[in-house]
Amino acid sequence: MRWFTLAVAGVLLGTLLPAAAVHAAQWKRLYTAADRSVEMDLAGIRRRGDVVMAWVKFSYQKDQPDRVKDIAKGKQKVTDPTASTSAYGSATGIKPNAPAGASMTATARIEAIDPGANTVTFRGRDGQTHNVAVRSPDMQKFIRTLKPGDHVNVTYTSYRSMLQLWAYQCTLGRHALMQFTEYSGVGGDGAVIASDSHVGYDWSYPEPDTIGDAALKIACSHSPKPASPGAEATL
Repeated sequence: MRWFTLAVAGVLLGTLLPAAAVHAAQWKRLYTAADRSVEMDLAGIRRRGDVVMAWVKFSYQKDQPDRVKDIAKGKQKVTDPTASTSAYGSATGIKPNAPAGASMTATARIEAIDPGANTVTFRGRDGQTHNVAVRSPDMQKFIRTLKPGDHVNVTYTSYRSMLQLWAYQCTLGRHALMQFTEYSGVGGDGAVIASDSHVGYDWSYPEPDTIGDAALKIACSHSPKPASPGAEATL
């Protein structure tokens, strides 16, 4: 299990984070979605001045499609050369630096196209539907030529669990993703789909009633108070 020991590689305001061992016994199950589609565990909650740091582990009941690597219909094929990186790249300012992740290729039936969101919903041979993001301009143009009922060959990445290091400013209600790793299996097993770290804080505000919003509230409600001004406290 890869969750048990993890080195922190981020740099915060010019100061290296200390190496952190995250052991199984430290994780606390603090959130389960009403439909049990996702479970969230937190560990290593600590305070650095007005910033709360926390490891957050998301485990999903089903595969979470990440993005399309290539899609083909007949002899026409379009490839996204950046698809080995996670969708977090543009959303949080994390610079793409992911290894070649695990991917799946399937013969699929197009169920829906959303040009506004640049997503494709397709049904594979297993009967399950998947909704994936399409990010390259060429691929976005290509999906507009498709229609429900078309059969295509699609290669995409997906993950079942994710480990993230977050920084929170609780009084301002904002967060910054410092590090993440996505895994193809449950609980950190399987292949690494994407992994990266971020230098410095890139603050953003989580959407209300999302798991990101839930993680912020939980981490802040469980964060310790500093023993003295400037001291670091750990839960």
